[in-house]
Amino acid sequence: MLAFTEYNTRIADNIPSVLRLVDCENFRTYSCNRLMEMIRELTVVQESEELSVYEDAPIVYTLTTTKAAYKYAIDEGYYNEIAYNEYAIPDIDDDFVLNIDEREITWKSNVKLGTDLYLGGISGGIKIENDQIAIESAKFGAYVPANQEDPELKGYIRPAVSVPDKYLPIGGYNSERFYVALNEDIPKCNYNWDRLVTDDANDWYYVDTEGNKISVKGIDVSKYQGNINWSKVAEAGVEFAIIRMGYRGMNEGTLELDPYFTSNVQKALANNIKVGIYFFSQAVTEKEAREEADFVLNAVKNYKIEYPIVFDTERVTTYNARANNLNMETRTALCRTFCERVKEAGYKPMIYANTKYMVMGIDLTKLTDIDKWFAVYSSSVTFPYDFQMFQYSDSGSIPGITGNVDLNISFIDYSAPEEEKNQTEAN
Repeated sequence: MLAFTEYNTRIADNIPSVLRLVDCENFRTYSCNRLMEMIRELTVVQESEELSVYEDAPIVYTLTTTKAAYKYAIDEGYYNEIAYNEYAIPDIDDDFVLNIDEREITWKSNVKLGTDLYLGGISGGIKIENDQIAIESAKFGAYVPANQEDPELKGYIRPAVSVPDKYLPIGGYNSERFYVALNEDIPKCNYNWDRLVTDDANDWYYVDTEGNKISVKGIDVSKYQGNINWSKVAEAGVEFAIIRMGYRGMNEGTLELDPYFTSNVQKALANNIKVGIYFFSQAVTEKEAREEADFVLNAVKNYKIEYPIVFDTERVTTYNARANNLNMETRTALCRTFCERVKEAGYKPMIYANTKYMVMGIDLTKLTDIDKWFAVYSSSVTFPYDFQMFQYSDSGSIPGITGNVDLNISFIDYSAPEEEKNQTEAN
């Protein structure tokens, strides 16, 4: 066990000039007088010769860590302050906090240029390694707006002028780590995750305060599940299925019908499984989004569709798909166009995305009236915004389906009478 001898066991502000740890088992003392340098070495900030895309902030400073590089656009006024005085060296000391408890020693701070340009947050732990005090689990995250990865910004970051009170850690496409401020204008998730039962990896469910199950068990399927024995699926307790109706080609942009769509819909309905629909979009214009919606509506017009018709918007990571480079504004408009057309036809629209796209791909402030289907494969759900359907696994096992299948729970029974379609109370 280690004991901290230079500061009390509460909190130390500013980076200590000397740090001493004592191993209480053998009373050996370890000392470090270069903690400042060790933390500073985790990030390297340099002026760059390139120019940013911002006319009012053309000067570029790069911050490099062991995992990623970040490019910051600085305006000339701040540049004069930074370049010609002591602020040329990034500040990590002013906001430094050292936390000590019986289990661990951790620290956190901000990386600043000048007096109020916040590049990001940095944090880590302290341990004994090879008979020396060392830094462990160090992480840096850049403070960025939600639209930071819009293609026209080309990766340039405008430094924050204040630290967000709350933020979401999101991974960038080039190994970056972003801290995106929590938006108070978006309705918050109010589920009590202590009431999510995860004992069976293939059958998660949500309960009320009395322990009664109040969620609905579902799957989503496409041609990749092949021929499905829907009778066995029903016997396994699956109550709804979101079935892929089709997709738009990632390159040529043609509209394609999923070859198993008709069979899946007919057999799911024949086995009293409630049906919803999803379409994998690659629309790049509102006209194409409307075309996709009409394609879906024509395909489902003869079936009883009680669960939502879903606009699936994702970035394709294995291929340079035609919709990959859309900005947030355009992608949000496509979601709105598709969903409004579905609603006009009398169906319930929904948007599907993972954590990253829900935060950095679409503007949720403009889509608050549309239900969301959220994907995260963990019982530790930290996503803060409201959603109605939860995809918790992409590797589930259900009788009647060969291989893996996506597993879901819905917090709303969309097939219930309208007056009973109330979102589950969280408390």
